Amino acid sequence: MFQNGKNRRGDDGTRRENGRREIDREIEQVLLKQQAILDNAVVGLAYLEDGVFAWANGRLHSLLGYERDELFGFPAATVFFSEEDRDDISGIVGRSAADHQVFTVERWMRGKDGSALWVHIAG
Repeated sequence: MFQNGKNRRGDDGTRRENGRREIDREIEQVLLKQQAILDNAVVGLAYLEDGVFAWANGRLHSLLGYERDELFGFPAATVFFSEEDRDDISGIVGRSAADHQVFTVERWMRGKDGSALWVHIAG
């Protein structure tokens, strides 16, 4: 099968490496497009891990009066007016995830300056 370090097709791994690089470039392009879509959405979007903001788009930051990327690492409780609201949303999210269901609720959220914003939350 191999002669002089190459297989009979003349493939010494270069084609495989070039193919891998092309796939990596394609993945990078898809991720950049996805990031652009999420960053420019007209609605606020966030991803939480263990009740902490792991990601939020620019629109959510803007709606709540935060600078871009400022919410990262903040507990979600930061944007709720009461622990009761936070616990209620946490319970809804947990039950919906466990049941593989979609949820929608409306609640007051607190902006950075303490102002109130009525929001529709879905997940």
